[in-house]
Amino acid sequence: NRAIRSAWEHTGLVNRVTRSTRVALKPNFTYPFYKTGVTTSPVVIREAVRILKEYTSHIAIVETDGGYGAWKLKDAFAGHGIPELAEEFGIEAVNLCEEPREPIRFRSGGRNCEIPLPTRLLRETDLMISMPVPKIHCMTGLTLAYKNQWGCIPDIMRLRRHHIFNDAIVAINQSLKP
Repeated sequence: NRAIRSAWEHTGLVNRVTRSTRVALKPNFTYPFYKTGVTTSPVVIREAVRILKEYTSHIAIVETDGGYGAWKLKDAFAGHGIPELAEEFGIEAVNLCEEPREPIRFRSGGRNCEIPLPTRLLRETDLMISMPVPKIHCMTGLTLAYKNQWGCIPDIMRLRRHHIFNDAIVAINQSLKP
């Protein structure tokens, strides 16, 4: 708890949160249950929620179904204790694949492209906090927080868009409110 609070105070994040701020926490659930070094730690998620609840009650944990339909988000939520966390703190657990969406447009390789993003993140979220797992990835090398927002695309076939990843991830990050 102290490490998260200290980081958020140092970066000024807590100063951006008021009682009316709508916050989306985006963990990295690339597996249907907690796996060290692969998915965001349930302990870190819990502590982040605990701290945020001091400032706002408008908190949602958001994620999408696994790529290529590898698992349903309800299973990943269960495997990370999210339903219990949501009930305990009175927050939302949201499958972005089930939310309304709208396209964002950008150019890649000299072509016009578009990908869908949830309206909730584009228009109904004041602050999105990415909770990635620092690791490597075959398409991006070191991922840090850069690739985690790829999981905001509400399409289980989003992996077919990896050929436009570099431009798409920039467009996603420009569209969201980090």
